[in-house]
Amino acid sequence: SAVAWGWPVLLAFVTTPLIVRGLGADAYGVRSLVLSITGYFAILDLGLNGAVPKYLAEYHVKNDRPQMAELLGTTLTTYMVFGLVGGALIWILADWFAASLFSIPPQFQQESVWALRLSGIGFFLSMITWWGSSIPTGLQRFDVFNGISIGFGTLTTIGSLAAVLLGYGLLGIVWANLLSNAIAIISYCVAARQLLPGIPLRVSFQWRMFKRTVLFGLYMVAFRIFGLLFAQLDT
Repeated sequence: SAVAWGWPVLLAFVTTPLIVRGLGADAYGVRSLVLSITGYFAILDLGLNGAVPKYLAEYHVKNDRPQMAELLGTTLTTYMVFGLVGGALIWILADWFAASLFSIPPQFQQESVWALRLSGIGFFLSMITWWGSSIPTGLQRFDVFNGISIGFGTLTTIGSLAAVLLGYGLLGIVWANLLSNAIAIISYCVAARQLLPGIPLRVSFQWRMFKRTVLFGLYMVAFRIFGLLFAQLDT
């Protein structure tokens, strides 16, 4: 876990100056804005990244395979729907974000709009990645989770640096992130097949399971929000 946290930080410490130099300060600032916008939309997760591991661990210790299948199918559907909604909103609002909300300079607006639109696709992929990461977490296979996390973080950072050095600029970085997310999804699906043999990983939906996971997830979201507020008020 320490390596999974520290390695991306060290890698970013080494590569960020090179990326800033290659992109330029203004384009790097636009990149930061794009990441911030997609980060705010992550609230659509509704705390499922805490609910799925919780219930998966509970059903796994009971060897309740039907419930595990129901849980994974329902939450996969939920993540896909929320990912599509968030991604579509980012795509539709890209022009407004670039021109009005952040008043990005005209010379960067067109590139920024397309970077935002592609990030909308990336947001959808990120949702599926979060779903996949909850499986090894719920099974307490942190070796698998951290291994994939380290690989994903390394690929994302090296891909971004390569895109800049090859002259593909901001859009190249976004494409590199999309590729990294796709590889992470495949990795988590392969790991899930090995960790849960015989459990189907397919889209399904059960209202009862949806209600259970979302209600627990909303408690998680409220806990984080109030924890952040108390921390800020305390300082």
